[in-house]
Order: sequence, then structure tokens, then C-alpha cells
Amino acid sequence: MRDIAIKCKDWVARDGLISQFFFDIYKQAVESLKKTPQMLDKLKEAGFVDAGGCGFVYFLEGFIKWLNKDDFSAIFSHNDLGNFENTEISLINETGVNPGDFCVKILLKNPSIEKSELFNKLYTQGDSLIICDFKDTFNIHIHTKDPGKTKVFLSQFGEIEQFFVDQIEISKFFKGNKSVDTSIGIIAIADCPGFNEILLELGADIVIYDNKPIKPSINEIINSINELQKNEIIILQSDKDNRIIIEEAIKHTNKKVKIVHTENIPSSIRALIQFNPDYDIGYNVEIMEKAGKETIVGYIGQSIRNLPGEKVRTGDYFAIFENKIISSDKSIDKVLNILIEKVISKQVSLITIYYGKNISFEKVNELIKEIINNYPEIEIDSRWIGHPLYDIIIQAEI
Repeated sequence: MRDIAIKCKDWVARDGLISQFFFDIYKQAVESLKKTPQMLDKLKEAGFVDAGGCGFVYFLEGFIKWLNKDDFSAIFSHNDLGNFENTEISLINETGVNPGDFCVKILLKNPSIEKSELFNKLYTQGDSLIICDFKDTFNIHIHTKDPGKTKVFLSQFGEIEQFFVDQIEISKFFKGNKSVDTSIGIIAIADCPGFNEILLELGADIVIYDNKPIKPSINEIINSINELQKNEIIILQSDKDNRIIIEEAIKHTNKKVKIVHTENIPSSIRALIQFNPDYDIGYNVEIMEKAGKETIVGYIGQSIRNLPGEKVRTGDYFAIFENKIISSDKSIDKVLNILIEKVISKQVSLITIYYGKNISFEKVNELIKEIINNYPEIEIDSRWIGHPLYDIIIQAEI
């Protein structure tokens, strides 16, 4: 979705037909979808593309067809797009989940049948059917009542390299009138109004928030856990000093509570973006931990006193990177340039600048323009957070 947002932003500065606009973002969506197996180890291992991204591609395709009355040639040739049918995406039929079904995943090596033909044949054996191309292999997913029959059927069209069967837990799909939600709850921690708002926007159920740089209490965490009518909960740590407090709070509940050990709030934001309600709590914690560790964070503040042992005087701006003060100066511009150089050295592609309550919007825009001039290849985003201590917090992604 970030790639699509960037493509949309490019269109703001130019004129064009609405149909061409949708084609451009559709084309970008296809290219981005092809890359998703390289973005998540589990997808790469299985040879699957991201399901949500795949659905979005089909949504865009349908919208373009509607705009052009099903005539794609009205706005582009087949060569412009590439052979979409030969990408890792295939036809999908999702008719629901039935009690007693099995989730079957098969790798069919060297298939002797076309993908579309196999889809039509296999369609009658179940639902939730997905077939993906992956080199010389079909990666097949289907929900069926008779996995053995499906295996025998597929064996006539190629070599079955892997065959996995899982019993579908119907409670994951139908909640009914239960008093306790079976989905996973998210608790986060924030120290300023902007971070509080962002975490809620991204799906946190509860944000423990105080507009002061203080740690949450054990009782606050216990009360938040009890408030959520969910049996499985993930807590975003947001600071390594919160770990002991959270671990102690967990001892006072019978719920399944897991910690994502993020060391700052930007890392928690990045981790929360990776959360997927379709995954179990263990796998969600795994991918969220990974995202948090891959987040690069830097800070700029203004000192209210001389710092012993540091070349920082009252009124100086100072930059913190990898838990060390790396520069200080009366000019925030100079301090920011040094911090950006450190961040850029990590081969980042996107930088988000969060700015606090003590710096003006005009000054932030001035600083961003300077960064863009110096590093035109880097995508820059910005957002006010009203932090009481830091004028600038930088979040970067590799």
C-alpha cells in the first residue's frame, strides 16, 4: 500500500485521465505484489503472494474494467502491463468455511496441466481455492472435506512434492454470540498525543497514554488486560525499561499475553503495521518483533542544562542515535544533517519525521526541503506528534 500511496502522490503534480491514473496504480500494485514473497519469509518459503494485496489488485482490475466497459485496450495494450496471468497470482474462489473442512496446501512439481484448466477441475472439490505459479511448481491451497481424494486427483497432473493438512478451527471464522472475542487484542504504550493517535489508528485496542515521560504502572497494565474481552493479547513494550513491569502484570492474569519487545514507540508503530489478524498470536509476535528490530530511530532535543561528560551546553540541540549522543550545536539544521547522514548509511528507503510541540510547522518544512535536496532518492513523510521532550524523532525503514 505504501508503493500505491507513493504512486498516487506522484499524480498530484500532473494532469491526466482518471482511467490512466487507475491503470498506473494498478500496474504498480501488480509489480509490488510480485515482490511480496521476498518481504516475508513465510510467504517466500511457501511461494505465496500476500492475500490482501492480491485482493486489492483484483479490486483495481475490476474498477478499471468498469471504467472502460470491460475494454482494457481502451487505455493500454497487453504489452504495457505484461502477462498478468503468468504472474504468481491466480484465480481465487472464496465461498466460505464449513464445519469439518480441512485446509490443504500442496506443492505440485512440473505440472502437466495449465493453471486455469487445473483451477476449473479442482474447483468442484472444495472452496477457498488459490493456485500460484512459483517457477516450475504450482502452490495450491484449498479447503476440502476429503484431503485424500484431492491428493489422488492432483497426482495425475504432476509430482506432489509437499502435502500439508490442517483441521480448520471453525471458531476462528465464526464468533457467534460469545462474550469473549476470540481475536487477538493489542495494548500499546504512548508518551505524547500524536503517538497515542497513531497507535489507535493502526488498530491498537488500548493505548496506555500519559502526556508526560513516565512509565506505566503495573496496575495500569493489569487493568488494560482485564478491560479487553479477549483471551489472547499482545503488548507492545515500547521501552526496554517497561519489560519488568509488563512481565509482573502478566503474572496477575489467566489470559494468554505475549510481549513484543520494541525499544521505542516508532518501533512499536512499525511492528503494529505488520500485525495480521489472520495469523496466530505466536506468528504475529515473530513478525512484529522482526519489524521492530529493523526500525531505525533517531532523536533531536534541546538541552535545558549543561550535560556532564558531553559537549552539550544549555540551549544546544543534540542528536541521539543508537543510544548515544552523536552531535550537538546551537543550530538544529546542523544537528539534523549529521543525524540524517547516520540514518542514510543504513540503506533506508523511507524516512518519517515526527515533530514535537516546541518546533514550528514552518521550520519542519524548511528542514524537510533541505533533506529532499540532499537526498532526492529518499521518500520523506512527516507528522506532528506534540512530543514534550524531543523536537524531532526520525523513524526509518530499511
